[in-house]
Amino acid sequence: MNSGEAVSSVTAQMQAALDGARQQAREQLAAAWQLHISRVEDELRSRWGAHLEALLNERFIELSQKMVPGVEASVAARLKDEVEAASTIERRATIRKVSEHLNLAARRLRSAERQEEWSAAIIDAALGFCDRAAVFSVQGAMLRLERCSQPIGAWEAPLSDAPALAQAVETLEPLVAAYSPSQLSPALADALGQLAAKLYVFPVISQNRAIGVLTAEGDEVNIDPNALELVCSMASWIFEIRSAANAKKEGAGIVQINAAPAALPAPPWTDLPPEEQDLHMRAQRFARVQVAEMRLYKSESVRQGRISSDLYQRLRDDIDRGRDLFKQQFLQGPRGMTDYFHVELVKNLANNDAELLGAEYPGPLA
Repeated sequence: MNSGEAVSSVTAQMQAALDGARQQAREQLAAAWQLHISRVEDELRSRWGAHLEALLNERFIELSQKMVPGVEASVAARLKDEVEAASTIERRATIRKVSEHLNLAARRLRSAERQEEWSAAIIDAALGFCDRAAVFSVQGAMLRLERCSQPIGAWEAPLSDAPALAQAVETLEPLVAAYSPSQLSPALADALGQLAAKLYVFPVISQNRAIGVLTAEGDEVNIDPNALELVCSMASWIFEIRSAANAKKEGAGIVQINAAPAALPAPPWTDLPPEEQDLHMRAQRFARVQVAEMRLYKSESVRQGRISSDLYQRLRDDIDRGRDLFKQQFLQGPRGMTDYFHVELVKNLANNDAELLGAEYPGPLA
């Protein structure tokens, strides 16, 4: 064998050895990989349930964290919409019911031809806003019971025997008093029996004189002083319209309610010069508008304030602004101006109970 053939033989042997080593390495690597795969499969098979449960729990928690706030917000929004819709329907139904009640009362008052019909119309209208009502006519210095929702028979007595009613006749303003025989008249209180802690009194006015008085009682939920005052105002307006329309007829007196004598005191500012009277009237209108706006636009604060007796605290900004404006516009002029804003706050915001304004309320300006 020559040298060339010897070299070729050695090269072939080395190549064969390298190929064998490479093949062995491949097989070992494949075996190692297969072993690893087998072990992984065994591990997965033996712990599949636990791994799956953990995976599901993890995904569920993740989904819950993402979905729950959205679902809660969606449910809350839906509930809010449903509550608001139901509230709107209920509010409209209530307003419609009240307007129908007042409209019927006005029609009955317009058609009343006798004292009995007039008194019955007022009583029936008032019973929509209280538990018990009574109508009295004012005849000079005497009071006479015309009708009561609780039949008690005839009753007549001097005004002085019923201080609460006498005060309403004198001031021409509604009032609320503690229910007691000394305020209502011992005989009348005995005949009626106490129904509630407070007695509400509303004058029926014609030509700046009280021609009658409405008394009302009821618990805090059933009594509505504002509506009762509206009933009396409506009765007063219709009485004056009917009286004026029939003034030219001999013996006219469509509703025979005897007016109080002219000796009853008129409001103190009626003797003032016309320009000062006009100032008083503008002051009254200003106060009514300011308080009406609070009752309209801050109704929830008004409701809560009446319940917790802290109206001033809840409506401080509105009340302070109204006080400042009233002081600037009406208390810088002639002396003797009444703080009508305070009067209106007590009368219509606090339902004639000054304590509902709260201990922080600073009181009248004048």
